Amino acid sequence: MNLIISLLPLIVIILFGYELLVLWLGKEISIGYNNVIIIISISYFLQGFNLIFLRFLQGIEIFKFSLYLNILLLVIYVPVLFFFINSYGVLGVAITFLIKNIIELFFNFYKLKIIIDMRYLIEQLLLA
Repeated sequence: MNLIISLLPLIVIILFGYELLVLWLGKEISIGYNNVIIIISISYFLQGFNLIFLRFLQGIEIFKFSLYLNILLLVIYVPVLFFFINSYGVLGVAITFLIKNIIELFFNFYKLKIIIDMRYLIEQLLLA
């Protein structure tokens, strides 16, 4: 149910993003920013999943992983951000934010999968 509630604003922005921008900023400014708002919306949707994984990892007292991951992403994110800004402007910022969230989601999911598999393995060894 929460996924559907989270998807509704994303779907509205994907379908009517340009129209919303025109209403908000006017037609002159809105031209060319439809892709930007769609990419940023998808990025924030993925960031919501990242927060779920992060809170779960913090709940089982795994703090260092998110610290190291964020430091690694910062080292990668800033130079890539400058490159994409120079190459693509505002669209480059949106693309870089999307790439960062995809990478973060992958690593959080992978770490969570390792923890779940390890706990299942330990549980199976103790039951055997």
